[in-house]
Amino acid sequence: MNISTGLFVIDSVGNTPDGTSSYPVNYHESFSNFKYIYGQWRIPVSVAANVILNLSDLDNQGITENNLQDQKLGYSATLEIGKLKQAKDLQLAVTYAHIEKYALLDYFAQDDWMRWGFSGGAGGTRGSNFKGFEFRASYAFGPNCNLVARTYLIEGISPNKTGATIETNNRFRLDFNIGF
Repeated sequence: MNISTGLFVIDSVGNTPDGTSSYPVNYHESFSNFKYIYGQWRIPVSVAANVILNLSDLDNQGITENNLQDQKLGYSATLEIGKLKQAKDLQLAVTYAHIEKYALLDYFAQDDWMRWGFSGGAGGTRGSNFKGFEFRASYAFGPNCNLVARTYLIEGISPNKTGATIETNNRFRLDFNIGF
């Protein structure tokens, strides 16, 4: 079992990373993570959960677009079956994620789930303000070499700005990983 928690304090950072910020935002992000691996069976099974909460009061920070200042929660849950330790290992996983707009600083977020760029009038990097599933199948060719196939079925939670539509980001991704 693994449990971790932490706090990131990022004050007065621009709402966009490209120098066109409209207002500064404070992020006091609390992260808590849990993972339990049950390895008593021939095939290991693990369950993981993550919770993100922005503890900042965003009501007076200039956030006016679509009143998203109350969207400060994010969470995910994962079920994995199998492992990727040695040749011919197989792992299957499903993850559900729900990351609200101001749960985390979206342009510092990991990009596996991300919808791309600032183009198309959507506003923001879309590393937050989404919900959906990742389905993953992985095969190990050896201890440091694997192939990972992922399918993402994702949609936005709310329009990022006035006039924007709720985006979807359904896609397939194939990674070939070699460690050395």
